[in-house]
Amino acid sequence: MEDEELERIKQKKLEGAMKKMIGEKKHVSARDDKPRHLSDRDFNDAISAANVALVDFYADWCGPCRMMAPTIELLAKEYSGKALVAKVNVDENPALAQKFGITSIPTFGIFKREKLVGTVIGAVGREPLKKALDKAIRL
Repeated sequence: MEDEELERIKQKKLEGAMKKMIGEKKHVSARDDKPRHLSDRDFNDAISAANVALVDFYADWCGPCRMMAPTIELLAKEYSGKALVAKVNVDENPALAQKFGITSIPTFGIFKREKLVGTVIGAVGREPLKKALDKAIRL
């Protein structure tokens, strides 16, 4: 009974933090099954609200980035409720790319409790990203 009450409180706090992060206009569930597009403005809040996150640093003109888009969509569905799956356009958010030393795209950052704990570079497919996410979840 206490566990259910604690989980309800945690869920309510997380939803409140997410509403604050994106404003009151659009409700976003803590269990989104689509990648979130982040910017310089909301990146820190989104990453701090998530225990684990996979961030796809990409550009619209990048062929390998476009090839990875369906994989990122699948991972967002698969890890819904377990990890935030997000995308950052490096052309629109160069400060984030610089902050994390992104020199090649696509680069996938794995975050655990707000810290970058791993990177995967290139159009690598689903399995290396799953392994990196699973490792971060187990940490």
